[in-house]
Amino acid sequence: MNKKLKTALIVLLILCIAFMPMVAFAHSGRTDSSGGHHDNKNKSGLGSYHYHCGGHPAHLHPNGVCPYTTTVSTSSASSSATKTTTDPNAKTATITAGAVKINGNSINNAKLEYPLISYNNATYFPMTYRNKESLGLTSKTESGTIYFTTGNTPSYSADIEGTSTTGKKVTATKLDYKISIDGSLYNYDSDWPLLKYNDIVYVPLTYHFADALDLSTSWTKETGLAVNTK
Repeated sequence: MNKKLKTALIVLLILCIAFMPMVAFAHSGRTDSSGGHHDNKNKSGLGSYHYHCGGHPAHLHPNGVCPYTTTVSTSSASSSATKTTTDPNAKTATITAGAVKINGNSINNAKLEYPLISYNNATYFPMTYRNKESLGLTSKTESGTIYFTTGNTPSYSADIEGTSTTGKKVTATKLDYKISIDGSLYNYDSDWPLLKYNDIVYVPLTYHFADALDLSTSWTKETGLAVNTK
């Protein structure tokens, strides 16, 4: 072996010995499908295997969970928001304003416990005992049917006093009762159903319904509403 070749081999051997620790302990940077790799010499101090998820420093996965993974927890509790349900029988009516006369007797709608109300452009009249007596009517309710009897002698009696705000919006309830007038069933218009407000039945004073109850109605801007027994 010539001198130059021998010298080259010696230099190469020295270099291999010098770089052996670096090869043995250097970090290769390669990770397996789990994001980690083996560290048989435990240079990291984390054992024979550790992770580098997302390029983070060497770390372990306690209980199989990466500490660098952000977990968003969601609550399974039901929302406490109150659900609003709409009653299909609830109708918005208005306490009527203006002068009202029953068989010529003036009443103040703002000072009644059971005021007249309006719904769908029709005036509704409260069927209290005193109002029916003032119009010569009687009624009774049986098995979902209201039986009206007309033709009685009107005897005016002022209705119960109270306080009502005219023009105020109120909620009335649609009633599905049948109507019998003097022994005959009356088919009232579904656009103007019976209503219940303040626990009192209200009837619409449409022309046909008023006529069936033997009543007449009139209204002028100057004198207001007049309800009379025929």
